[in-house]
Amino acid sequence: MAHFSVRIFLIISLVTGGILPLFGQSIPSKGSDHTLEVATWNLKFFGDPNAEPDNDERALDNVEAIIRASHIDVWALQEIREPSYFYRLLDSLGSDYDGQLGPDTYLRLGFIYRTEVLQQVQPIQQILQTQSSDFGGRPPLRLDARVVLPDTSFDVTLINVHMKARSDAASYEKRKRAAQALKTYIDVFLASRAVILLGDFNDELEQSIYAGNPSPYQAFVADSLPSPDPQYYFFPSLYLERAGAWSLCGWQSLIDHIGVSDELVPLYEKNSAGVFRELFTAIPGYCSLVSDHIPVYARFKRASATDAPRVRLASLRWRVYPNPFHDHLMIDIEGVAEPTVRLELFDLLGRNVAVRTVRIAASGRIRWEVGRTLAPGVYFLRISMGTHSIITKVVRQ
Repeated sequence: MAHFSVRIFLIISLVTGGILPLFGQSIPSKGSDHTLEVATWNLKFFGDPNAEPDNDERALDNVEAIIRASHIDVWALQEIREPSYFYRLLDSLGSDYDGQLGPDTYLRLGFIYRTEVLQQVQPIQQILQTQSSDFGGRPPLRLDARVVLPDTSFDVTLINVHMKARSDAASYEKRKRAAQALKTYIDVFLASRAVILLGDFNDELEQSIYAGNPSPYQAFVADSLPSPDPQYYFFPSLYLERAGAWSLCGWQSLIDHIGVSDELVPLYEKNSAGVFRELFTAIPGYCSLVSDHIPVYARFKRASATDAPRVRLASLRWRVYPNPFHDHLMIDIEGVAEPTVRLELFDLLGRNVAVRTVRIAASGRIRWEVGRTLAPGVYFLRISMGTHSIITKVVRQ
């Protein structure tokens, strides 16, 4: 009967012009019909009867109210403990929403999205399973789709992560390895895709929560420059972090993040990222009734005619040989304007195993003595010049 009365309450709220949670004021909208809004939200053991929040039915109703009232188009969700609650949530949201739940892990990842905006949605993929332990047993979840807005459309790959938790040395090292594997995966396999990376990173972007160490995500941050001209990545949440924003109840640290690849930078609406702190007013007791994480969101819009497209070096003529190789690689590049080039080799775990910066000869030919200590196997070679890069697979015999 209590659950039925909650449904009636929400229906009355809709009829009277807005959606109200169980307590407090109305939940503000963060979306519009002409923009794409994305959010990441850790739901804290969603549906687990043996963990907080204590009232799972009330938590379910509050999550539904927040998703519906916020008008955010895509939600990357973490810590879904009981699958039935995820599907009940989808059912309660109605035909305007759809979603996909990740494979069976102790704490699942999932996506919920508005069907009007996210179309041609492909089945989700769990990626980097061989590094599952480094991801805390929760490999990232990939979703490919087309975003359809009234005046534009574009293809996008969304990657939902829930990194290893805790502020001890072992967990920190796992986050470092997982971050490098994830970055290599995006650099290599999604080099020409528009990528949105979002989730519970369980750490900050500039300095780690572990003993003041460098952030485990420093490779991502080092591969970006201040807006509006990043190299390969841009993290709207980095600027929230620098401003002192926090996304975890009882711990003033921003550990939930949103980042995009350079292809999406022209579409990011400046200063649109935020932490959904209005939920504290809308739902008094939010941290105990709903989750210990506060959603982090960002907005994207149609690019203006003056936005210059960001492209990598795929249009240049280049050749890497011999491949397979033994102790050296030859690289020929035509049409290069930069005086120097940075060469990097990554193994299949995303570790940087060799690096060198060299001046480019007039002929455009480079000889790189990699050395005979490199173990035989498959590697990825990244060639970086200025703000652009080439990535290709090479084999060491």
